Amino acid sequence: MKLTLDTYDTSLVIQGYQGHSIQIDDKDYGASLILSPRQLLPDWKPQSIDSLTAEDFQPVLELDPEIILLGTGEKLVFPPTEVLLSVYQKGLGIEIMDTAAACRTYNILASENRNVTAALIV
Repeated sequence: MKLTLDTYDTSLVIQGYQGHSIQIDDKDYGASLILSPRQLLPDWKPQSIDSLTAEDFQPVLELDPEIILLGTGEKLVFPPTEVLLSVYQKGLGIEIMDTAAACRTYNILASENRNVTAALIV
């Protein structure tokens, strides 16, 4: 999937997602990552939704997002509630979707200058 709209005021834009690779600002990333409009944290620990733990959300929460997008890979898979408990306890919104949908949604929210953070499993 190629994403072409790139007229944002933000500095970090997802340009494409292809199976096991996310393109951000002309660079391909083949591992899970965390992305906000101003910060990229490559090599996020969970490489599958099955390996996602509550502790994996700590770097996401440190970015102090308004909303979190969790991309679960090629398929939509809901993690257990206890994995998401730290997010719920902070009163933050979290949207769970496949990674392609999370990439598209991130770009839309970032273009609206929303304080969004995407945690993307590739």
